[in-house]
Amino acid sequence: MKKGIIIGVFLTTAVVFLYLFFTGRFARPNPLPTETLSSYKLPEKIDRSPKAQAQAARDFLSLLDEDMREQTQFPLDSPERKKWTNHPPEHIEKGARLGDLTQVQIEAGLHLLSTILSKEGFYRVRNIPLADDHIVPEGKRYVGFGAEDFRLVIFGEPAEDSPWAVQFDGHHLAVNINIHGDQMSLSPSLIGTEPHQFHLDGEVIRPIKAFTDKAYALIQSLAGEQKKKAIISETSEDTHLAEPEFDGFIPDLQGIKGAELSPSHKAQLLGLIAEYVRSLPEHAAQVRIQQLKAEIDEIHFSWCGPTTEKSAVSYRIQGPSLIIEYACQLFIPERPFDHIHTIYRDPSNEYGHRFMNPSTRD
Repeated sequence: MKKGIIIGVFLTTAVVFLYLFFTGRFARPNPLPTETLSSYKLPEKIDRSPKAQAQAARDFLSLLDEDMREQTQFPLDSPERKKWTNHPPEHIEKGARLGDLTQVQIEAGLHLLSTILSKEGFYRVRNIPLADDHIVPEGKRYVGFGAEDFRLVIFGEPAEDSPWAVQFDGHHLAVNINIHGDQMSLSPSLIGTEPHQFHLDGEVIRPIKAFTDKAYALIQSLAGEQKKKAIISETSEDTHLAEPEFDGFIPDLQGIKGAELSPSHKAQLLGLIAEYVRSLPEHAAQVRIQQLKAEIDEIHFSWCGPTTEKSAVSYRIQGPSLIIEYACQLFIPERPFDHIHTIYRDPSNEYGHRFMNPSTRD
């Protein structure tokens, strides 16, 4: 019987070892993606024209071998385009995984992102994988976590006069950049972070600083009946109604309507919204901001939770062509502000459908 117990323990240990080995949990992390992202600096001038964007995508794809390219580039109408999430990938996923790329390939991917995002948008998207490194125990490999498990995917054939799209995703990040010539859309996208701040080269980095600080400034500036109407709950919700896999869902309108705000408060609200939109290059961001400015009276702002900084809070901004949701995650009750998810959607132009289809292009 003793021999049987020993054999049983041995077999159990072997099975656990093999599971950990094949899922990567015994592997050491690949430092190259973190090192490359940390050291990558944008040049002073970046060509963000449709021609330059398409060329950057083609250059990136040209550096991949046949197998990697097959899992990185998909038809524009592929069902994979709508399979985005903030959950850490546990299995073989689509896309060029940063941990499988060389430094030259990673830098080409970063150059592509720099052409299709603004400077602010690029560094925000660059910093989220670096933040994710901080929740991985040093020297250990957790599948789905850390910069090495972020992936780039390209849909369609990149060209300056035809529709295509880029998806960059990983834990706490799923950005969908839809492109047709000079028309661009960032909907739908999820941008989150954990921790909310970290240090890089002696600098304090807060990936979604503006999403947080401008929202607090707005709610704290409201008074009396306006604040009472904006705050719909004294406690926060840590879920999103318009989250991944809920394409097409429209939440009920809540909170205070833009038409009820003073001109200065409308400007604050538009300024907060603009922080999400300005991840796009200037030419595309300005078109979108002007559209939202025209809708400001119909846009609602609602808040849940206390109004003091570093509290467990959530807010939603919603209008005819906008859904923004921001929520502190409550997994660590003593530090709810340290784990944040946000959603950005344009229900009238999801996946850029208004201009991605030639028959419906503006």
